[in-house]
Amino acid sequence: MLMYFSALCHLLAALILTCLWWKILGLSKVLVLIEILILLASGIIVQAFCHQLLMTGLYDKPYLLRKFSEMLSKRRIFHVITVNLYQIDHINKVTGMDDGDRLLLSVARQLHRLRGDKVFRISGKRFLIFTFSQE
Repeated sequence: MLMYFSALCHLLAALILTCLWWKILGLSKVLVLIEILILLASGIIVQAFCHQLLMTGLYDKPYLLRKFSEMLSKRRIFHVITVNLYQIDHINKVTGMDDGDRLLLSVARQLHRLRGDKVFRISGKRFLIFTFSQE
């Protein structure tokens, strides 16, 4: 979370400097820069609070780390399963990125259907699943 706060502080500083330089840059350039800075800030805010990846709808690595520390602090017994799509790079090269993306989405949907909020996408071709002793 500190990373996002730092990025927002840098954007705020850039916004202040842009407003101070309006006489040098001209009003139209300042307004364009302010729009760009606002868009960047909104993107940072969305990333900070939305831990689901847009492509797959699965949770991302920062959320995984938070859930992992929660489970350790509660002393819950759990198991970790990793799914790695080893040949996805080959599929991307041979049949194209669209086919690779469709395969990735299909796997993500199936894993989510089976395990719901316990599935995380931790890299481009790797997924992680938590299971608990009682399940």
